[in-house]
Amino acid sequence: MIRLAQMAAARRSGVNLDEIVAKFSISHRTAQRMTKALETTFANVAAEDGADHKRRWRIEPGALDRPQLPPRDRDRGLEIAGREAGAEGQLRHARALAGLREGLLARLSNRDAARAEADADAEAVLQALATVTRPGPRVSLAPKILDAVTEALRGPFQLRVRYKSEDAPERVLEPYGVLLGHRTYLVARDTAKGDLIRSFRLDQILSAEALDESFAMDTAFSMQRFAAQSFGVWQDPAQFGPVV
Repeated sequence: MIRLAQMAAARRSGVNLDEIVAKFSISHRTAQRMTKALETTFANVAAEDGADHKRRWRIEPGALDRPQLPPRDRDRGLEIAGREAGAEGQLRHARALAGLREGLLARLSNRDAARAEADADAEAVLQALATVTRPGPRVSLAPKILDAVTEALRGPFQLRVRYKSEDAPERVLEPYGVLLGHRTYLVARDTAKGDLIRSFRLDQILSAEALDESFAMDTAFSMQRFAAQSFGVWQDPAQFGPVV
């Protein structure tokens, strides 16, 4: 509801049902229910028919001063973007993102600011990201898969996936992190295949669901050390040995 309200407030002409359907991937009927709830929830909602004979909903300025998205979502996004900019040498962008994050924190209440600074979930996700740089195009990833992986990393929770083929049996993985590069890999342990922590191509994960089952991570494992051993992201323990 807050995301819809922000859309209606940010666009001068407001939003119509078709735009709501496209934004949230919902049915026309659900979009109608959302606009009804919008009118019920916020006092400054104006509904007008445009020149295209489509009704548009707009929230007048000042109606969104208090309701906002959870601080941790904004904070985590800015922190991740800042780290990636710094890792790529874009120091000016990294400083700008850091300043924007600090400005947002400064406008929070003391309680919300403390929660954002001490957000263990955000830190867990940030520590689980390791970047491997490689030129060239990147593989597109399904947002639902990434959301499930992120949710599992926050727990940490086990992750049920179907890998490579729709006919393949489902696997239960214990995720440790993500390697970002030319291809993106999930670093995880397959519970059915022993203690070895291995890489799974995210673009070949066809479905993913974060389970309610938590697990104890191997404290000796390091994502940074794992990433340092990855030539082009993928790695095979059998390939390591003396090199002349």
